[in-house]
Amino acid sequence: MWEKSMKGLLSLIRKSTPSSFTYICEKSGGSLTDKMDELACFAPGMLALGSAGY
Repeated sequence: MWEKSMKGLLSLIRKSTPSSFTYICEKSGGSLTDKMDELACFAPGMLALGSAGY
């Protein structure tokens, strides 16, 4: 279940640059915005901790 959720999340909000830098961004309506709000910095840790129990 965790793996399916993460694949869905990353397919919706993941972007990559031509130099292979990958990051998550904010989805507003149907478009993606390149910005990080104050709580977005916790997302990588949340993903890492979730995978530890998987």
